[in-house]
Amino acid sequence: MSEEEAPKGFLRTIISKAETYIPQVPKPKKKIPLHVRLIWCGIALFVYMIMGQTPLYGASTPCI
Repeated sequence: MSEEEAPKGFLRTIISKAETYIPQVPKPKKKIPLHVRLIWCGIALFVYMIMGQTPLYGASTPCI
């Protein structure tokens, strides 16, 4: 049992030491409504679809 706990403790000590260097993000002050999140998700999806259809200049098509 002590062999299984040793890696977990080792990993925990490494993470706790590295945690001081990782920036923390504060919680949002107010909750964003669902319809606003869905609108932004739709905009991002639309941009993704447009960018997926845009040809990349300088990139050649693979020869099969």
